[in-house]
Amino acid sequence: MQSRTHEAGVIEANLIVSLTFPITPSRLPSVSSNGNKFVLPTIEISVANKSANTVRHPDDLTLFGGAVDEALKLLQDIWKVRKVHLYVGAPTTAVLTIGQKMQARHHASFVCHETSGGPESAFAPTIEISNETVRNVTSGQTVSLQP
Repeated sequence: MQSRTHEAGVIEANLIVSLTFPITPSRLPSVSSNGNKFVLPTIEISVANKSANTVRHPDDLTLFGGAVDEALKLLQDIWKVRKVHLYVGAPTTAVLTIGQKMQARHHASFVCHETSGGPESAFAPTIEISNETVRNVTSGQTVSLQP
């Protein structure tokens, strides 16, 4: 898979988590890729042998959580991106870990993309989470996170 590194002044990036299946650029919307090339800086957390059994032990989640911490540190603290396009192919326990890490270091907005078809179907944005709101991208409905 081709990746793209960060360039000064770019305020959006992709975070791809490929634990159960590969997520190729051709499956992503035009905001993130053009054909087989990423158009945004991209970080991928992946394993060599992708499967539903990738996470088999609590230590696996600990290691994965450390990788997510490092990715978010790079995206938010070093690259200073303001919007992260998130694409995930992972077991539920790993998805929950990502959510916990987003809450702990939530500075950028996250646009969560999902796929509902088979292994080669396209991803589409579904939810955007900012410091202040959660927005359903399809309906436009917004919920405030402020007390």
